[in-house]
Amino acid sequence: YHLDDEIEDAASFATEEDYDIISVRNDEAIDDDKYDTPTEDDNIISTDDNVQPTVVINIVITEIMYDPDKVSDSNGEYIELYNIGTATVNIQGWILTDDNNQMNYYISPNNPLWFFPNTFLVIGKIDDPFLNGGIHNVQSFLSFSLNNTGDSVYLYDSKKIIITDIQYDDITPWPSHKAGTAIELKTRNSDPKNPSSWQLCPLPFGSGDFGTPGKDNSSW
Repeated sequence: YHLDDEIEDAASFATEEDYDIISVRNDEAIDDDKYDTPTEDDNIISTDDNVQPTVVINIVITEIMYDPDKVSDSNGEYIELYNIGTATVNIQGWILTDDNNQMNYYISPNNPLWFFPNTFLVIGKIDDPFLNGGIHNVQSFLSFSLNNTGDSVYLYDSKKIIITDIQYDDITPWPSHKAGTAIELKTRNSDPKNPSSWQLCPLPFGSGDFGTPGKDNSSW
């Protein structure tokens, strides 16, 4: 990606004319064998040889609601992403998948979706706050389920380069399973791969479950 030197209004959506965009293909089914094994150094987006400069991506998973209580799992599960970096990133065609690469979800496959620095993106089941437990501004829709006894979530860019991943559990050293309570990163700089970086969220929202979807975590 090549970003303009300045974004005049970070609260508004950018247009394609504002950026030199790498072309991506979203018309092919995922070949599981093409996934790279996640490593700590894989958070750099790939570019074509004639596209400069390379943009360093720093997007992390900051909150997970895997067992809502006030609404069904099929309505209330969500994953929260946070752009901790300095680059505005078009995440059109990015992929969420589970530990077996069997359940794949494409983020905004048909339209650009700009993810601005220091903002959140909530990926939930549905966008109606009357049905999802009171989650507002759900930007994308999760098409697979989160296991209540532990699961893995991988985020890939459109070229199938790993951006971030997490393997959570519901027992020590992870926060113990508590129905209706999201797990959240304790600080912006916490290591998401370290179970001690996570805690149960004590703040209620919406219909009465506990979490801060789309907002600063409780201890930030």
